[in-house]
Amino acid sequence: MHCLVWEGLGNRLNALASCIATGRDVELVWAVNSHCPLLYHEVLKPIDGVTVQNVNARRFTYSRNAHRYCYYYLTNLTENSNRQFGCDVRKIYRQLLRSLTAPRPTLPNSKTMAGIHYRAHMPESPTVDQFIEQADRWLAKRNSQSVFVSSDSAEAQQRIADAIANSFTIDQQHIASDLQRSRASVTDCVRAMKAFKSCKLGVFASTFRSTVTDAVRSWVHVDYAEREQNHRNQSLERWV
Repeated sequence: MHCLVWEGLGNRLNALASCIATGRDVELVWAVNSHCPLLYHEVLKPIDGVTVQNVNARRFTYSRNAHRYCYYYLTNLTENSNRQFGCDVRKIYRQLLRSLTAPRPTLPNSKTMAGIHYRAHMPESPTVDQFIEQADRWLAKRNSQSVFVSSDSAEAQQRIADAIANSFTIDQQHIASDLQRSRASVTDCVRAMKAFKSCKLGVFASTFRSTVTDAVRSWVHVDYAEREQNHRNQSLERWV
């Protein structure tokens, strides 16, 4: 099965997970471009059943069928029920996260750590002030001693960290916006994913459409900002 990926890292992991879930051998075409300027082996270790071809390509045409897959959200391409597919893909996401090459950031005790994730460039995200208010309420319900904060906006990330710094130990990881990725920022995104999966008290995110949290949900519970709750089940391609 041909799997073509050309967008951000979270999107690429979703496409690859969709194809691996079919149980077929996967021929992965990995685009090296402005969205991800790293070669496959610089991001992921080898995965059984997956052969890789690195190509210089700006983008590929979207396609979702039994032979060629190119899309940014997870899709059930199997004949299994969505429930079974969700169980299978949870294991696949864990495998993919373990295969990420960048080391996890040095963090405090993960058993008492929570994660905060804000995507500034997505229009459905609440404002920073609204998000801080909701995040404060979310954190208050947990006995968290430290918080890992990640955002695609350095300014928003700092505002969020400053707002909760009086109550928690803060660790931060900036991830670049969708159109401003570099080799270093892709590595930062990998490190953020690894940090989030270590947040045993869960992660609070600004939008359900952020694919950064898709694989993370295979390890920890993820909650979303209030204005996102009505949108969570609108797409059948997202697993819960």
